[in-house]
Amino acid sequence: MIRMFKTALKPLLILASSLPAIGHASDAEPPRWFQADMVVFINQNSMNGTEQWPQISPHTLPTNAIKLRNPDAPNSTPGLSDLLNLEKREKRNILPDLERDAFIALPREAQVLLKQGNTIDAANGYKVISRMAWLMPLQDDSRSKPIKIRAYNNTGNPNLLEGSVSISASRFLHADVNLWYSELSREALSNQLMETDQSISLMDDSQDSKKQGNGQSKPDIRRDLQLIMDPSGTPMKITRNFHLQESRRIRNTRQTQYLDSPVLGVLIKLTPYDRPDDPLLPEIDAFNPPEPVLGLLPGLNLDNG
Repeated sequence: MIRMFKTALKPLLILASSLPAIGHASDAEPPRWFQADMVVFINQNSMNGTEQWPQISPHTLPTNAIKLRNPDAPNSTPGLSDLLNLEKREKRNILPDLERDAFIALPREAQVLLKQGNTIDAANGYKVISRMAWLMPLQDDSRSKPIKIRAYNNTGNPNLLEGSVSISASRFLHADVNLWYSELSREALSNQLMETDQSISLMDDSQDSKKQGNGQSKPDIRRDLQLIMDPSGTPMKITRNFHLQESRRIRNTRQTQYLDSPVLGVLIKLTPYDRPDDPLLPEIDAFNPPEPVLGLLPGLNLDNG
C-alpha cells in the first residue's frame, strides 16, 4: 500500500519541483534607475537656406504624456519617500527630493550634458532651444510614459518646440523621440484673419453666394488656421514646422546618442543611477532653503556601460 502511494505521489512531486516557489511567485527584479539627459538644438544655417520645408501639418501629444515637475515647487501630494519619512517631514513644506524622486526637472548644474550643450550653443549657426534632465526607474521589458517636451522661445523670431520622448528597456535600452519645431508669427495670423474677413465680405456681396435656409449668406470660414497660444495667451500662427521622429537603440550608456536632421539635432544620454536609500544631500525646506549644492548628483554611475 505504501509502495502504491509513493508511486502515485512521484509525478506530483516532480511537477511541484518544476514550479516556482509560491512565496517568490510575485517577486520581480527591482527597477533600474537612470538619469536621462536631453539637449535639443536647431541648425540655423539650414533654416535660412533654400531647403524646402514640408507642408505645415497638425500634431498632438500622447494623451498619457507626463510633464516633469518643477524642482522649486513643494510636493502637493506625498510620494513614497514622503511616506517613509513621515516623522521627519511632518508639518513641513518639503521640496522634491532631487536624489530620489522620479520625473523632477533637474537643475542645469546637475545635467550630464551641460558641457556639450554649452559647446553647441557657442558654435556658429547652432542654437540650443531645450535642455532637460530627470531621474527615472525602468523595469525590464517595459516602457516609460512619454515625457512631455514644450519650450517656447520669444527672442528674435518666436518659435515653439513640442513633442515627447519615451524610454523603454528590453534586451537593450531604447529612446523614442517625437518632436515638432514650429516657427510662429503674429503678423501672419493677422494677415490671414484679414484675408478671411475679406473673403467673407466678398461672398456677402456676390450674387452667387450660397444661401442658408433663412436666405442669408453662409460665410465660407477657413478652418485650416494652425494656431497655438503663447504663454501670455496670445494666438500665434504657425508659419512653418518641422517634424523629427526617430527611435534609437542604446547599447552602451557611456555613449551619447546623436539624432540628426536638416533642422533639428538631439543629444540623448542615459546614465545608470544608484538611487540612495537615504538623502545624501542636505534636506531642503521650502521656507528656509540653504545654500544650493551645485554639481552632478552623487548617485551617478558614469563609469558603468
